[in-house]
Amino acid sequence: MQNLTHQPPQLPQAPCCAATLREHLSSLPALQHTASNHPMLQDWLQHMLTEAAARNQVMLNWYASRADGYLMGLSFNSKRSVTGELLQLGQLCRRLSAEAAQ
Repeated sequence: MQNLTHQPPQLPQAPCCAATLREHLSSLPALQHTASNHPMLQDWLQHMLTEAAARNQVMLNWYASRADGYLMGLSFNSKRSVTGELLQLGQLCRRLSAEAAQ
């Protein structure tokens, strides 16, 4: 039986997803540019950060799918490629998923 009084002290955990949306987007230039011109997309991305901070993977994925659909709609309506934005959205989603899992 282990003596509980001799256990090492618990270190405080760093808050999950401490980076802001602006900090995340600074490394994702195509997504940053498009989000700055489309407030609705920026709103979906902010919700992704909020859900990652709450460690809610289901809602993180749900908001990511909304952002993905928004980008697809932009592509269809404007006849311009959003491949870079979609790839960077995937990077952001993977990054947030990893942070939320910690």
